[in-house]
Amino acid sequence: MDENILPYTETRLALAIGLSSVASSDLMEYGDIGTMVLNFTGQSSTGKTTIIQFMASLWGSPRISNFGIVRTFNATTNSLVQTFTGTNGVPIIIDD
Repeated sequence: MDENILPYTETRLALAIGLSSVASSDLMEYGDIGTMVLNFTGQSSTGKTTIIQFMASLWGSPRISNFGIVRTFNATTNSLVQTFTGTNGVPIIIDD
């Protein structure tokens, strides 16, 4: 961690965002904060998928599939909405 994550701003931010889902889940006891959505955009081949897989690895398998934490848009709108139902404190990541 001292060599590969903390020296770099991008990976430190990803670590903080990945772990913040715990705090947001606890805040639900004090008020309905709703669903938090973060959108990472940028040019192709700049490391977006790699960084979201790192964030997912804090909670489970970072493998991209439609059954794990990291999913794709390769589904119907209804299916994507159902993906978020009952998910509290664990991020669900949708990658293009």
